[in-house]
Amino acid sequence: MARYQKVALIALCSTFFLFLSLTTLHRTPVAHQDTLIDPTAQQVNTSERNNDAELSEANRKEGPLQCSMTWHASSGDNDRDNPEYKHDQQGCRHRQSIACTGKRLGRALVIYMLQTKYVRDMAVELNSFDFFMNVGVFGEHESTEMFEGVDYVFTRMMPPHLGKVSAPTIIAEKGNIKLMWVPEGPCDLCAHGRVIAYLGGVDAVKANYSFIALLNGGSRGPFQAANDAAWIDVMAVGGQATWSEATPPIMVGPTVSSQGSVHVQTYCIGLHTARLTQYFPFLTQCDNSAAGKARCINGGEIPAGIEWLRGGGWIHSLSANDTLRTPDDAAALAQARQKIKFLEPTHAHLDLCSALFAKFGGTFTKNVRARTAAHAAQLILLYPLNRTLSGRVLLRELLGSGRFLNLAEGVNYTVIINAWFGVPGKIEIRDGVLQRLRENIDANSGRLVVPSNLTDYFGLDPAPNVSKVLAIHLRYNDNDHHLRAADGQELRFPD
Repeated sequence: MARYQKVALIALCSTFFLFLSLTTLHRTPVAHQDTLIDPTAQQVNTSERNNDAELSEANRKEGPLQCSMTWHASSGDNDRDNPEYKHDQQGCRHRQSIACTGKRLGRALVIYMLQTKYVRDMAVELNSFDFFMNVGVFGEHESTEMFEGVDYVFTRMMPPHLGKVSAPTIIAEKGNIKLMWVPEGPCDLCAHGRVIAYLGGVDAVKANYSFIALLNGGSRGPFQAANDAAWIDVMAVGGQATWSEATPPIMVGPTVSSQGSVHVQTYCIGLHTARLTQYFPFLTQCDNSAAGKARCINGGEIPAGIEWLRGGGWIHSLSANDTLRTPDDAAALAQARQKIKFLEPTHAHLDLCSALFAKFGGTFTKNVRARTAAHAAQLILLYPLNRTLSGRVLLRELLGSGRFLNLAEGVNYTVIINAWFGVPGKIEIRDGVLQRLRENIDANSGRLVVPSNLTDYFGLDPAPNVSKVLAIHLRYNDNDHHLRAADGQELRFPD
């Protein structure tokens, strides 16, 4: 029995990565497998959705913006004492909607950084970036309940083989999206600070934007269902049942750490710009010496939270659905966590029902708990096609016109983004497969060479007496490829 449970657990964890690969870049027939995705599971009728949007627009009144958030529980939820009550076959029982009246705020700004710059370290970030590109980027003229629109700046430290920049440099821009090189630095906070300076400084950003989301490639999401509020609105409301422009500015993130001091971790921070002047110094703790990373953390990330509270702002944790309103709230949280020896939220504590951007996987968090992986897979599988945002088209166009994702380092190099081995739709094993393939590339000077006997090659047989398949998503120089090889078929890439 234990053996079968272990196999089931492995399959459950790998399910997430399978569905992620099926729903990210749809550039080849292998990648675009709509037959494996049932969008009708949560998808609402398009005409009904349009009618609801028109009715909501008609009901908006003149005057200051006021918003209310409603949590929706599914029918048949009779066991609230069960710690698993929020999780069912649809991922989350409790979903949230946001309705607003009054004039929308100005545009929101999203700064998204691909943090690492070396090809061997970027697989996880690229996986997250691919997902965000499809489900996180609003079109130029798309408004939300709270904002007139959303602008994006995607940044990356220039790889050494492409040269060097001493200041933020635009690679490509169109509509509401910019691609930008940023100088080498010790952390993402420094890159975000330099972008703000490039955009005219704090005063200019405050004049043009009411809210900023600061993300890096360690964030994974957003995970949303058909009737969920727009992810940028969920962050801006910050867990409040009601929100108005009189609500104190909220700093929001998926998790709030109490390690050192209560603070929102930097892979995903949402900031109301009302106090951006006071927050900006924490984005300038930049030192490229050996101690530079520590300076970013101890001079930027950790003190930022408590100073935000001291200045009258609030901090909200999406995953815990908890708001800290005073330094005393922060002290109480830290004390409560110390008693149970729990300081920093990690992969073991993530709850994707309320955490729009969950940090897990790869270089940022080495392990993923089984329930989190399975839950993420459910949310991705049931993500309705009519929730896919239109900005992905423009972003792909810009990526195709420049060298933003160039990984070649001056030579041809193959990077494994995702892979699984098994029987499609029944059992797909990821554990060990990625590592084996990456070792193969290292041993073959940048080429992938997989022999015909896949079972012997991987040292496992997930489905005895059944033909298995190896599926791979890889990036070769600047292009994505989706490959498959069956038992008895040798795979060589590039040929």
